[in-house]
Amino acid sequence: MWRVVGSFLTCLLLVSTTLVAAEPEGEKPTGVSLRDAGWVSSRGTPTSAAFRELARSIRVEPSRLLPRARQGGSQGSKQRGWVGRHPALFGALVGVGPGVVFGEYELGRKGGIAHGPDMLIGAGIGAGLGSLVGFVVGLAR
Repeated sequence: MWRVVGSFLTCLLLVSTTLVAAEPEGEKPTGVSLRDAGWVSSRGTPTSAAFRELARSIRVEPSRLLPRARQGGSQGSKQRGWVGRHPALFGALVGVGPGVVFGEYELGRKGGIAHGPDMLIGAGIGAGLGSLVGFVVGLAR
């Protein structure tokens, strides 16, 4: 995606500079214009040299701007979200909700445990089972 954005911006820059590079009548040019440099033809269109430079910059610039991408390292873990990096924690967080409901209905209403501790016990059971499932999923990856 960044290549497309970079190519679009470079082409936009080339087109806009050809419009700006045209000197107004009667003024002395200050410096080298894009036509004199060989980047723009007499008709105002980019030359093949401009396209070659664009292709070169598409190949070279991303690696120059992001040197860490070449090194590799823990690049795979940085591309994943926190759920992918911490599956057991995510499983525990997901398991707390059903655990509270389980504790309220199964332990509290059917089991006779007082209201409050039944939900805490259920939350612990749900978090434990959820983290176990998350741990197994993390090992499978």
